[in-house]
Amino acid sequence: MTVKKRNLTNSEREAILREVLLHSNGNYLVRLPNGLSQTLAAKYNCHPATVRRVLALAKGQGVANGNMKVSVASKKKGRVGRKKAYTAEKYPYVRLDRTFMTLQACLVETIRLMGDNTYKVPHMSKEKKKRNGLLPKNVMCPRDVYAAAKNQLLAVDGAELD
Repeated sequence: MTVKKRNLTNSEREAILREVLLHSNGNYLVRLPNGLSQTLAAKYNCHPATVRRVLALAKGQGVANGNMKVSVASKKKGRVGRKKAYTAEKYPYVRLDRTFMTLQACLVETIRLMGDNTYKVPHMSKEKKKRNGLLPKNVMCPRDVYAAAKNQLLAVDGAELD
């Protein structure tokens, strides 16, 4: 009988442990009752060694001493899968202001071009300004650019209402 390897869910692992404890004849810590691991393996569609490993995991946590607060959950959760190459938590905190300055400057350029994205990325010499203590908290949008964008939006909204 060949059984494909299958990862059991945590509830299936707990059910296997419950059934082993229910069918135990008192000396389950030494040896499982005859045929129990094969029966449970067939029931849960896993290998008989998996049943024994679940019981061994519970034994290691003290189920033999009457400790019924054991966890036979899979240890894979959170440890498998592709590793994150870059996360926001790893980004240096001191560089965040420069990033937001660039985003704000790009937003101003987008507004200036009425939503078009054909602008050139504005270079603001942020490092130099920071060294001199002149780096502003945010980028100011010029009044004429703001007024032109607002008038454009009002014209579009007025045309749609008519």
